[in-house]
This record gives sequence, C-alpha cells and structure tokens, in this order.
Amino acid sequence: LIYRYPSSEIAKEILFGNLSDGELMFLKKSFLGMDINVFDLYRRVGRLEEAKKLGGLTLDRCFQTDDTALINRCGDFLTRVISGEAYTYMGEGDFERAYESFSKVEGIFSSMKLEASEGKDAVMLYSVRAANLLNMAGISVDQGFFPEDMDINLSSAEENNSKSITFMEERGGIRDPTWMSNYHYNSGLIFEYRGHLNEAIFEYKDALGFSEEGSNYTVQSMVVRARLSNALISTQDPQFFSEARDHYSHLVKYISEGGGFGVYDSLIKPILDKLKSRLE
Repeated sequence: LIYRYPSSEIAKEILFGNLSDGELMFLKKSFLGMDINVFDLYRRVGRLEEAKKLGGLTLDRCFQTDDTALINRCGDFLTRVISGEAYTYMGEGDFERAYESFSKVEGIFSSMKLEASEGKDAVMLYSVRAANLLNMAGISVDQGFFPEDMDINLSSAEENNSKSITFMEERGGIRDPTWMSNYHYNSGLIFEYRGHLNEAIFEYKDALGFSEEGSNYTVQSMVVRARLSNALISTQDPQFFSEARDHYSHLVKYISEGGGFGVYDSLIKPILDKLKSRLE
C-alpha cells in the first residue's frame, strides 16, 4: 500500500502516525486476502500440505474479523485444498483417510456463514457442500466405511442441495446450466444411494440435458453419462441396456480422444470397468 500509494493518507499514517481501528482492520483484511490467494496458489501447483497449513491459519484469522464475505471466501478455498487431499487418497485406494478428509471439509462448511451468502455464491457453496456429503455417503455405500453415518450424510446432502435450487429459482432466477446439472446430478446420487434407481435415472437424465447446454463442460456430461449408464444396468431390466450402451459409446469415444475425468478418476474408473464387463 505504501509502495502503490505513497502520498495517500493511510500510507502517511502507516509511516508517521497511529492507525485508527478502522484502518488497522482494513490492513488486516487486505493481508488476509493476500494469504488466501497464496494458499490457493499452493493448491493449484500441488503443494497441498503448505496450502492446508496456511489455509487453516488464515481461516482462524478471518473469524477474528467477523467479516462474512472474507470467512466464506477463505472457507471455500480451504475446502478445495482438503478436497484435493481427499481425492488423492481415493486415487491411492485409501478410502478411510479420504472419508476423514471429506469430514474435515464438512467441518469447515459448518463453521462458515453460508446463510449470509447470496446469488451464485450461495448456489456454489450449497451445491459443493452437498457434493462433499455425497462423497462421504458414496464411500459408505461402495467401500463400507462409516455406514452408520450414511443416512445423516444423505439427509444433510439433500437439505443443502435443496437450498442450492432455492437460490437458483427464487433469488434472481439463476438458471446456469452447470449448476442446474449439478443439482440434478446430486439428486440422482441421493436417490441411487437410497436404492431408488428409477428416480435416480430420471434425475441423471435431467442433469445430462443441462450439462449439454454448455459447450465447455464435457467432463461434467461424461461423468453424468457414466452414472446414468451404471444406474440403467443396475436395474437389471433388459429394456434399459440399449440405452446404457448408447451412453457408454460416448464415454468410449471421449476416452479414445484423450479425455479424462480429473479428480473424479477414482470415482468413475470402477464404473467404467463395470460397464465394460456388462456392455461389451
């Protein structure tokens, strides 16, 4: 601040005077904003331990400011850091540690001020929180870890997913196809994990329709196709197998052209192996 604005009043106060409480808080928030950017940069380059350490310290300091926007921004970035750690564990087959990391993410969401968020920020935060809870439920269903928590996680995921659609439909009419697809995809997972396959298929089809409205979300549409194909064959109804093969053919083409699923590889690869054994 001194370097950029050497003649400003705040620069003069920093150099020669005593800062007021308001000026001190302004500086504190400015420094915290820089710290958030730094630990998010650590995340982007794969330095997760440094990102997690600085992110945790920064979030604690953000709480001291009682600034809702700052707390939620820091919390959002920190959940991405720890989610990255969780997906790494899943890729290594360490599902118990992955579950523990996803649980830490839920703890961060619980400490944030989500009720004060608005617009697209609210849609994103509630949708991502629902997805995190569904990751935990998925580990319980597929791997058998912490099954006693599954119903609680599914109910909480449903509640947060519903809040995301509330902001999309009632507060400004946000109809972004990506977030609409996320809502229906999350709904499909909730139904599937509860054993309601027909309802899950209906939601996955809606998710696929929205995901294909946006030209830049190929990965999203392929993830939905994988889940939809799996749900179709899981019904054991022969009439669905032709439709499942059609979606699977898109997946095969996508992969043959070099497409991947990023952090979702560990979630989607077992599904692809199952589809290959059943549909080829």
